[in-house]
Amino acid sequence: MVLDKKEKALLNVVYKTAVNKNGQCLLSPIDILEKIPYKLEFTETDLDKVLNDLSLDNYFNVEKAKHRGELFYVITLREKGLSYIRDKKKARRKLYIRILTGILLAIMSYVIKLILPFIF
Repeated sequence: MVLDKKEKALLNVVYKTAVNKNGQCLLSPIDILEKIPYKLEFTETDLDKVLNDLSLDNYFNVEKAKHRGELFYVITLREKGLSYIRDKKKARRKLYIRILTGILLAIMSYVIKLILPFIF
């Protein structure tokens, strides 16, 4: 799961919208862009590319529909998309464990360094 910032932001928006509706949602480009944080430079041209990339990565299935001349995306989450938040929590937990392990190894090395002169 190596996603860039734009993919993560878009996947968060889609997941939060679709998870309560059995994994399906209907979103317009304006709805999506309003929910993405402003600190990210996300344009409407990026939207199609990122949606297509996430669809190819098997997170969700996306179809375009027009209603009264306005474009809508019909998004259906797949297994990988439904487990996105769980995978995100696992990755965060794994990172914390690695950091804690590194700190503990550094402390242990320092203690051994202090003990060795007394032994020899």
